[in-house]
Amino acid sequence: MPLSDIQPDYPESAGNQQGTVVLRLFISASGEVDELFVVRALPSGFFEEAALTAFAPARFSPGMHHGRAVKSQMVVEVQFVPFNRGAGVSGRGY
Repeated sequence: MPLSDIQPDYPESAGNQQGTVVLRLFISASGEVDELFVVRALPSGFFEEAALTAFAPARFSPGMHHGRAVKSQMVVEVQFVPFNRGAGVSGRGY
């Protein structure tokens, strides 16, 4: 599990389209990301770098085996949604 929230930035070059990136993360016994790579991205070419940049410095609780911290791997699906991008928001809050 991540030790803090991971919030990828929505790339400006993606315009207002949605996308999904699937990453494979290799986590060290100390909880650092040793290696990561893109398994799949739809659409291709827009969101991969943002997902990699967000997850590379992340810290995780390490995998455990018989009470000892061990290396582990996980697959993560990252959704990119252009929620209210470019939309003006007006009105009063109550």
